[in-house]
Amino acid sequence: MVNKRGQFYLIAAIILVGIVLGFASLSNSIKKPDIDDFNFASEELQIESQNVLEYTSYNGLSEEEILGKLNEFAENYSLYSNVESLYFIFGTSSTTIISAYNRKTNEKILVNGQEMNIPEGIYTSETFSSVDPITLNIGGVEHLISLNEGENFYYLINSKTNENEYVFVGNI
Repeated sequence: MVNKRGQFYLIAAIILVGIVLGFASLSNSIKKPDIDDFNFASEELQIESQNVLEYTSYNGLSEEEILGKLNEFAENYSLYSNVESLYFIFGTSSTTIISAYNRKTNEKILVNGQEMNIPEGIYTSETFSSVDPITLNIGGVEHLISLNEGENFYYLINSKTNENEYVFVGNI
């Protein structure tokens, strides 16, 4: 009978140590999104889009083929990126393509006052003729983009986290 009493204390001690270790290993933390993640996406997009433009120039593609390659690149990047919202403006002052991808919500943006619908999770693009400068109204914030002579490639990366909104704008 004495052995059973010792076993009881041994089991109780093991359970108590387990509970103490359980509380000690619990941690409560909040991970604040790092702005460096969005900055990295912007830098990556800058490099990759520049490579696509160099490819189109090196291979002497027509304007229509260049726009097709840029649109293909924008769609692929949008679908494989982890960024919440992406907007692309590319082409020339005579033919410009505005494309967008929003991962989390349906959205409406204004392109020079004309409404463009962006369904959630669907890459969308529209072609515009003779639009310079371009005014994009995204979520009530206007972005004025002036097109240069020749090919243009602009992008906006938009990501909302809690109370903060990050917007990165770049061009090639």
